[in-house]
Amino acid sequence: MPAGFDAGEDDQHRTVMARAAGWTDQRVLEITTLVAPQTMTSYVNKLAETGIDWPAAS
Repeated sequence: MPAGFDAGEDDQHRTVMARAAGWTDQRVLEITTLVAPQTMTSYVNKLAETGIDWPAAS
């Protein structure tokens, strides 16, 4: 596995840092809920080898 890979497990350091930055548990859950579907869509499209349907950047 890549260095730093933690299989989605949180560690206490990240939790402490988020709370010190003013993040509430509710905010963390909200962001996770918004990011998770986008991440899953990206994984599925990568596995399905879905073609890109917009012009390449020049």
